[in-house]
Amino acid sequence: MTDLVTDLVSQFAGGVNKATMKIWESFVDVVPALILGVVIIGIGWFIGNLVKKIVVKILQSTKIDQWIDEQNLTAAIGGKEIVRR
Repeated sequence: MTDLVTDLVSQFAGGVNKATMKIWESFVDVVPALILGVVIIGIGWFIGNLVKKIVVKILQSTKIDQWIDEQNLTAAIGGKEIVRR
């Protein structure tokens, strides 16, 4: 009877060990993808802010808000400014 209990405990421990190793392997497989995802999001955020600054500078240099006021088109765009200062 003790051999049976010892055998069951051994099988249970082996199963737990296999499950733990499988979870660890899955975790190790996922971590690089998560890190890459965070890096890609960071690069996208940086590029987006850079493009925004460039577009704002271009629009400020064209004085589009002044032109819209001169053409009386402010109501056509909902009374908003194109370039936020």
